[in-house]
Amino acid sequence: MNQAQFEQWLQALPRDRMSSSNLAALLPQSAEVFDDPSQVLAWLNILPVGIAIYTRDGSVAFLNQTAQQLLCAAPSAAPDAAGAAGAKQQLPAYPVYQAGMKWLYPPENLPAACALQGEVCIADDLEIRQAERCVRLEVRAVPLRDQQGEIFGCVEVFQDITLRHQTEQTLVNQNNTLRAEIAQQAEALHRCQLETQALLTAIPDLIFRVNAKGVYLEYLKTNHLIDLVQPEVNPVGLHIAQLLPPEVAQIKLRYLEQALATQQIQTYEQHFWFGDRLQHEEVRIVPCGESEALTMIRDMTGHKTAEDALRQSEARFRAAFDHSAVGSSITTTSGQILAVNRACCDLLGYSEAELRSLTFQAVSHPHDLPTDLAMVRRLVAGEQPSFQIEKRYIRKDGEIIWVLLSVSLVRDHQQSPLYLLAQMQNITRQKQAEALLIQANQELEALVNIDGLTQIANRRRFDQHLQQEWNRLLREQQFLSLILFDVDEFKRYNDCYGHQEGDDCLRQLALAAKQVVNRPADLVARYGGEEFGVILPNTDASGARAIAEKIRLGIQSLGLRHECSRVAQVITVSMGVTSQIPTARQTVEVLIVQADRALYNAKRRGRNQTVVYHDFAP
Repeated sequence: MNQAQFEQWLQALPRDRMSSSNLAALLPQSAEVFDDPSQVLAWLNILPVGIAIYTRDGSVAFLNQTAQQLLCAAPSAAPDAAGAAGAKQQLPAYPVYQAGMKWLYPPENLPAACALQGEVCIADDLEIRQAERCVRLEVRAVPLRDQQGEIFGCVEVFQDITLRHQTEQTLVNQNNTLRAEIAQQAEALHRCQLETQALLTAIPDLIFRVNAKGVYLEYLKTNHLIDLVQPEVNPVGLHIAQLLPPEVAQIKLRYLEQALATQQIQTYEQHFWFGDRLQHEEVRIVPCGESEALTMIRDMTGHKTAEDALRQSEARFRAAFDHSAVGSSITTTSGQILAVNRACCDLLGYSEAELRSLTFQAVSHPHDLPTDLAMVRRLVAGEQPSFQIEKRYIRKDGEIIWVLLSVSLVRDHQQSPLYLLAQMQNITRQKQAEALLIQANQELEALVNIDGLTQIANRRRFDQHLQQEWNRLLREQQFLSLILFDVDEFKRYNDCYGHQEGDDCLRQLALAAKQVVNRPADLVARYGGEEFGVILPNTDASGARAIAEKIRLGIQSLGLRHECSRVAQVITVSMGVTSQIPTARQTVEVLIVQADRALYNAKRRGRNQTVVYHDFAP
């Protein structure tokens, strides 16, 4: 194996999961090591990731120690230095599944198969299932080519991501469970509120005009009142005794006589069975002179039933309020706490007497109080019937807790505000879980898209963004430009000053490029090794050339010494630029090919310069 071939499969190493300083420490320091197979194998065996090398026919030519541990492969007898390169190792007959699925991974889509077809392949959805365990793998594979460019094999790098995947899934599941519990509690709370909102409605009166003898002179019947007068009967001209039961008629005549004699309104209640229901009525006899009176009858049956229902509802509300596992409180619209249940006391750490001497403002977090008060004002103004927010409370012991607060306004029969009914559910655990999930997602995003050394976008993010902008500008028919540049004589720089200085140099170059490229849609990325890429949407060739020159001159002005360079005494870079409007007949790869040829032309012309692809005949 020569150094060029070694550098081909070195691209498969997961640089976003290994710090560049550690990787640099593991790399061989002399090109002579590539001529010694035993040293190459020894170096491969200390890598913390699995390495597998396949021949052109797909058989395994080499597995390092990490790969054997992950795959439980049986190593062959230890080869000597002369036969190490041809040593074969035996893989177990474990089928490879699509992660989380019942079916096998398509053989033609396996990373090694793709690499043997000439593709660089990355996959994180492979799963090996054994009797004792189930291992999820992240795999990267690159083809190996000889000096004529023919593929003679491939190298595959893989690592166990089972724990990472399980951790991510656990956080997601926990967050979903907490949200489902909160939704269920909120729904139950809403149903409870609806059950306690019973209102009494006024029932219109039934009115008779009678004379002193008890004969009906006039009759006004309401459609809402059930009485003893049948719909087909006209009571006018009939005597009270002809319509009512004897005992009911006798009582009414007595009160009629008393009302006319005293000229005072007489009020009494009567009840009797009407069919299969007990009828309750309130009777008022209003004298109209000395010989006539109005008899006004109000059906109290519904009122009596409503009173019973109200008492039962109040009893249910009190039981629900006192014994609910959710903290509940009743406060005035100004914030004075009138009543709390045991769950509220436990939630805030105060006794009932202590809370009743406080306002809800006193136990609220000051940063959340303006929002809470604004929502209360909207309730009082009638802009909404209730509200629900997440806010913080301060317990008696000083601990800050998160609460899902649901508040509704209770009004009297004239729609004037009476008090606020609030329910509080502790969601501190959920907020903590959400914070952990956000942190994990941020860390994962950094691992996936950020280059660990330079802290700019990595190759994966570069490829995604370039394809995304190509598709967008294909629709808009606008220019898309690409700059590729790398450090002149960088190998000499590493040989002269060491890899740590080389890493620091790359970091400074990345920062200098980002200071020039600062539009939101622009992207500076580490393309590979000492090579960088700059994506410039909505930029034509002249604009891209100007940006490239600013980057080149800015890097040169850093004055990073490079006494071993044959170009200049400081670090310089060569720039390749291309620009075009995307077409449906082409793919985004055309930009990469053109920029790479322009970069090669810049190096061929002596380096430390910018070359635009369309300025020369490729």
